[in-house]
Amino acid sequence: MSSYHLSRVRKPGDGVELHAPAAKPNQENLKKVHWSDWLLHQVRGRRGSSRLANKPLLRLDVLRGPFGLFMAGCLAFYAFQYFSLPVFPLFYVNELHLTDGEISLGSSLFNGTMMLGSLFLYRLSARYGHRKVMLMGVSLFGLFPLLLGFARDASLFYLACAFSGPIVALINVGLINRLMERVPDDDRPAHMALHNLSLNLGILAGSLLGPVVADWMGLRDVLYVSAGLRLLAALLLWRWG
Repeated sequence: MSSYHLSRVRKPGDGVELHAPAAKPNQENLKKVHWSDWLLHQVRGRRGSSRLANKPLLRLDVLRGPFGLFMAGCLAFYAFQYFSLPVFPLFYVNELHLTDGEISLGSSLFNGTMMLGSLFLYRLSARYGHRKVMLMGVSLFGLFPLLLGFARDASLFYLACAFSGPIVALINVGLINRLMERVPDDDRPAHMALHNLSLNLGILAGSLLGPVVADWMGLRDVLYVSAGLRLLAALLLWRWG
């Protein structure tokens, strides 16, 4: 779908006025201005207003307030999430001796239950709020490596995949919605840039550290450590999120 929408982007024609005040197309001028032209106008207008305000995109002063603690919790969560991801495939093959078919079935269970769980997230968010939905997800996030650490064959692996699907659905929706609640409407670019920075730093740090620890203490033991670290990240987000 992303490739399709990118293919629909068109260069503005000669008849499009890019310096006029931005106005949302209505039924009358939709015939004259393509949606992509209007969207390009909006983007350029926002860029121009940002330059006029003379605000850099990466502003570390934002981290001095409560948002900085929230980003610290997010950084820990992303790092501890990716801490065990490189270890999972090795554990499937070297410890559980799973076949390609069994691994594929577990992935199907995970994605299927995540899709089913996503259908009920609107009701949960409306009833409990985005913060509680986020905390429910991150608190249970360590269940997958914990169950996997106890597994000796494919049966507990399947159970872990089935349980983890709805948990990841809670995190995917709850965390991003909570982030949007914490980001000011008039200063989204700077705050989102810091979030993306913490995301990529967490991915890099966790992906590098996990295999090193696994090589030192073993694949099964590192899964228990990963479950504990994910619980620690949940506590940090409960305190700062």
